[in-house]
Amino acid sequence: MTSILIASLLFLIPASSQADVPAIVDDGPVYTLKTLKKLDKKELRALFEGASLGVLPTDKVRGTVVRKNLNNPITRGLLNTLWSGKQFYAQEGAWEEIEQERFFIESTLHNIVLGHKMFKGQVYRSTSWLDGKPCWVIDYRKTASTIGYIRDEFRHIGQGLFLGWTFDMTPNDEGVRGKRFMLNFAIDTKPSPKKN
Repeated sequence: MTSILIASLLFLIPASSQADVPAIVDDGPVYTLKTLKKLDKKELRALFEGASLGVLPTDKVRGTVVRKNLNNPITRGLLNTLWSGKQFYAQEGAWEEIEQERFFIESTLHNIVLGHKMFKGQVYRSTSWLDGKPCWVIDYRKTASTIGYIRDEFRHIGQGLFLGWTFDMTPNDEGVRGKRFMLNFAIDTKPSPKKN
């Protein structure tokens, strides 16, 4: 009888609030610009296909080439020496025609090459050439003709990171626009880690 009474009293005493106990949340692996380089093509594709649009960056972001087409003689290391990220600009969206197609331009950006802002791009939502799902596209055709054959697609993979897929749109001999894989890149919207 005594044990039943004690158990009843314990039941009436409020336990510590669940809000006071940190929840264990498994958000999956925590990626960084460095660890993404260790993933193979299949893993990168699965990560990209499982990602969401995310919110467009509005400032300078660090970047790295994660993986490149093996047929391209330029090494990943050299590409990363040249290119270190992108500078996004917040702006009001506007419709614009690019080669007889209309796109709602939500942002513009510059690539950071050897520390300088170069190769302006226009950013809009479209469907990915990889899986047909929504993604952000960076289009250089009207703003940086020297790299106008490049199409960048990217999605948010979590922890402030975006993973990108770059295509070479150079037309073939019949004039059909290409969709050839060039490289994977990643951009990190978190502040740069402080050096000691």
